[in-house]
Amino acid sequence: MKKYLFFLTLFSSIFTLPYQSSAQETFANFEVLNRVLLVNYAESIDQNVKMEILKLYKGMRKKVDGLEWVHVADLKESSQGFDQAITFTFASVAGYELFEKHPDHKRIQELSSGNIKDVESYEYWEKIE
Repeated sequence: MKKYLFFLTLFSSIFTLPYQSSAQETFANFEVLNRVLLVNYAESIDQNVKMEILKLYKGMRKKVDGLEWVHVADLKESSQGFDQAITFTFASVAGYELFEKHPDHKRIQELSSGNIKDVESYEYWEKIE
């Protein structure tokens, strides 16, 4: 199931990228860094906190130079019990580093404390042609 989820997320990001013209122009003939977060929220999480976390993640695309794409997918029947897959596409490692240092990312980390039961992170490079 883990492989299925990975390939589903990979397929989703490859399939939808051509429909995002600004990202397609930016990535023409370049490799991009993709990061996939698998998140399992604590059962006790306040839904307002969860919505704030997601709003912050989605809003970072406009705030972080080099963060080209953010996609949140709600998961059903995950073999590992994950609730969501959050996929990010970065134009470079520098963009990823800016993302990690951004105040909104720090805020997400604060909100996540005690509200996230489990999280896994995967990174991979992709050639866009």
